[in-house]
Amino acid sequence: MKTALSFVALLSLAALAVASTLPSGGVVSTSCAAGARVLIETRNVTVGEHEIQVSTKACSPNIITSRSFEKRQTVACGQATTLECAVSPVAAPLAADCNALQAALPAFVATQPAFFVVAPQTVEEVSLGTCQYAWINDNAVGGVTLEGCWTDVETFGSILTPGCIGAGQSAGIAFPTTAVANDAWIFEVLHS
Repeated sequence: MKTALSFVALLSLAALAVASTLPSGGVVSTSCAAGARVLIETRNVTVGEHEIQVSTKACSPNIITSRSFEKRQTVACGQATTLECAVSPVAAPLAADCNALQAALPAFVATQPAFFVVAPQTVEEVSLGTCQYAWINDNAVGGVTLEGCWTDVETFGSILTPGCIGAGQSAGIAFPTTAVANDAWIFEVLHS
């Protein structure tokens, strides 16, 4: 059965548009569908009894060859945020995996620098089992490199995991409540 309801978040300088067509393999960004992402680098971090995988991915293969890292950075932490549940074309992550990831995040965050850098059209993903948190820089190639903060990843995950996954939805998304120039980011909770 095809998904009937979903959200595609497109951030512009003036407005935030939400459409009802879900890209194949992704939840929110037509330019960065989960199934089209290409691994740039990955590392495993052991936190207690859990192993968290942290990956940086490009939104598509041609981003790797064409991307240029912008020297400017916008800090995208602590903004007013719109949080929504969505229906994904893939199975939902197991709530137990998302809960385990959420439980491991405080210890993980304590060992990381406060900020992580995400180039345009790339994604920083944190996953455990079937549960993945993805922080997407949705700016166009050549646009602004963003700094995200791990505490926001922890906060968004703690709201979206029980509010969406625990409530039977297959994905959750977060994005700035008010579109800010050069600050086009999206956060997803979805199946890894």
